[in-house]
Amino acid sequence: MPSLISGDARYRKFFLGAIIIMSAGFGSILASNIAIGPAQKNVEYGQGIYQIAACDSYVRLNLLSGATHEFGAPEGLSPLTGISISSLDTKACANTTFTINSVDLDGHNLSLYRTDGIVAMCADNPCTLGTNSSDAITMSIAGNGAVTIDGSSDYVNLIFDRQSGVYSINFTQPGSLANDVNRLNVQSSNA
Repeated sequence: MPSLISGDARYRKFFLGAIIIMSAGFGSILASNIAIGPAQKNVEYGQGIYQIAACDSYVRLNLLSGATHEFGAPEGLSPLTGISISSLDTKACANTTFTINSVDLDGHNLSLYRTDGIVAMCADNPCTLGTNSSDAITMSIAGNGAVTIDGSSDYVNLIFDRQSGVYSINFTQPGSLANDVNRLNVQSSNA
């Protein structure tokens, strides 16, 4: 009989030890880093509004909203007229491309701006992504630190305020309401 009691204690210790080891193992698996693509090109996916960690320790993105009932927005609501980017170190981020898009509460991409000339929000007069609206902005920083918006056109432009150091990406024909944006997704890659 004493051997059964001591045997039960050994089994309990064994199972307790196995559970602890498995828990620690699963924790390290879940916290591991995932690399995408070849080692010489860094691609980083992130969700957030305030930080781009690929090349700069702190970059702040903010939504720019227009006046209520402007650009076809309903009475009392403001359109998303752009995105401001502050604290961007262009030397540290040289040869980097950022793709920024906005996502609603349900995780769907929102149209940032219209390209069909219609003065209305895409929720009221539907847009077709890629055909008559755009859901992403691609910003490139050249080796010399020059910042450009890919596909800059009559619908989207980039303005740099030297005094404040803030870049503003402006939409001349917004496609979404500012309060529909749940988050901004930022993808960065080295050229």
